[in-house]
Amino acid sequence: MTSKELTEASRAWERNHIKLEKRWQKKIKRAMDVNLNNFIDYARKNSITSAVKVIDTLMDAKPISDVLKQLYLSVGMAQAVKIKKAVEADSKKSLFDEFLSTMADSLAQFFLTFAITDFIYKILASQKRRTLIILKQLMEEANGGQPVLPSIPDDLITPEQLISEIEDLDRGHQKEIQILKSLYVAASDRGTGAIARTEVTRALNFASFTAAGNLPIYVDKTWICCLDKRVRRAHKNIPWDHREPHGQTVPLEEAYIVSGERLMYPADPAASASNVIGCRCGQTFAARRDANGRVIRKPTGTSVTVILPNNQPTLPTITI
Repeated sequence: MTSKELTEASRAWERNHIKLEKRWQKKIKRAMDVNLNNFIDYARKNSITSAVKVIDTLMDAKPISDVLKQLYLSVGMAQAVKIKKAVEADSKKSLFDEFLSTMADSLAQFFLTFAITDFIYKILASQKRRTLIILKQLMEEANGGQPVLPSIPDDLITPEQLISEIEDLDRGHQKEIQILKSLYVAASDRGTGAIARTEVTRALNFASFTAAGNLPIYVDKTWICCLDKRVRRAHKNIPWDHREPHGQTVPLEEAYIVSGERLMYPADPAASASNVIGCRCGQTFAARRDANGRVIRKPTGTSVTVILPNNQPTLPTITI
């Protein structure tokens, strides 16, 4: 790609990403608010102590799972169709057979294999941890700044430890009522932006990567980043740099090298969390051509395998 084409691709990607991120952050927030409101409502009826004791019951994975499933299928399918049209135009002929059906299966496979077992439960664990930390902070404010569990780091506080401190507040006391009112305000928006940003990026890039892999021609891919001040750059002790690979072009079946790690696509879950969380990068695709400028087709009968993180084998197709 020329420098001008690369810049245009980056700007188009960023505009689309911003629109999707805003749309899905609202949906993710509503889903996570289901858990937070369950916790607050139960605490109002039974006391904060009782709510903390059953936090694992009050906060479950279903609301988050439902909205992320919608995200992957909606964002992923739209992106797959876009890549289909782009590569079709580049190769000057239609190259697809049962394209949408194949993509739906691939997206469902990815979601069920990784989102259910990894992403969603990390998000849920983070929401529970943040709720307990904010609850501790609000208890300290309600008690005139008196420290709560000062010898224990916030990330290591358990529900059991916090319960012993909560029991010092009288049940039904005005302090407890005020804490619950403040909890929603303080905890509702926490983390939803990063979740939406990361999962939109992952859905877009996995879908486009898989769509390109399902073509009967060979394809090259090019990494693009959002050309703004927010793009991550290496500095001090932080090695992650997403501006450096901008414009890096490799065969579809090979990995990008990003800050020393191998990523099949931006936000690849096989990479370090610090290298992909909050990533907004994308990729463009072009038909691979021979020395005479002709599109290079795969041998007839070539099978297509969806490449999943950590080299895990593709599971049987699952319909959701």
